[in-house]
Amino acid sequence: MKGLEIYKNLQTVNDKNKIIRAQALAEKYVDRINTLIVQAKTLAC
Repeated sequence: MKGLEIYKNLQTVNDKNKIIRAQALAEKYVDRINTLIVQAKTLAC
């Protein structure tokens, strides 16, 4: 049973790390993404 608990804990940590990495990636590119959105809206009009 102990091994299963360790596995579940590692899975939880892994999931949290995925969220943290995704947030960091989004923050890194948010300005660039917003610029592209503005450009797309401008070209669409």
